[in-house]
Amino acid sequence: MRLEKLADWPSPKATKRIVYLGFINYWFVWPLIMYFGFFSGYAVQNITSQASFSAELIKSCFRGMSSQQLLYYRINQLFDQGYIFSYALIMFGLPLYVARHFEEGSKWRDSGFIVALFGIIVGISDGITNTIIIMMTFDPYGFPDSWAIVHSGFFMITLTGFAIGAVWLILADIKLKKREDFTGRQFLVVIGLLLWVHWHWIPYFLAILSA
Repeated sequence: MRLEKLADWPSPKATKRIVYLGFINYWFVWPLIMYFGFFSGYAVQNITSQASFSAELIKSCFRGMSSQQLLYYRINQLFDQGYIFSYALIMFGLPLYVARHFEEGSKWRDSGFIVALFGIIVGISDGITNTIIIMMTFDPYGFPDSWAIVHSGFFMITLTGFAIGAVWLILADIKLKKREDFTGRQFLVVIGLLLWVHWHWIPYFLAILSA
């Protein structure tokens, strides 16, 4: 698909509905993710294990969990797929909304369409990461070590895509703020949605920067 096709597909109204759907779906799945995550008793932050490339670390976490806790963790990851669906919709629709405010043929416009496609790629990548985690829970002490490496690799793709999308949206939003046809309300909505999608990643990025 040529990038310029994204200039009017999906339509502006459909693009806003995509973002709204992601926002609404989040509030349905997030309490369930927190509930089952808490009662699973998983020993480390998901982000820590997903970035570890270490089967031993993951297996050590599983060893301290009962069969009931493993079930809760599996359910937690299933609902996390719903969260992935939410942010993928937003990280596809939001860059489209912003990019379409730039002139046709401009680098900002074209790069925004690419970032929107990154939103889909990031969603697929994170979905694969979660699927492997779910597979691990069915054989928590004997799954192949290579699964941990593959799942962490897809996680790093996800993390990179997140960073690219966030940086582009911030810079593009600041660029548009200087124009009369982009209101302060639009500027705040874009920044607000961006922070809302990424708020739980912020401590992780800060930890990387301070390491």
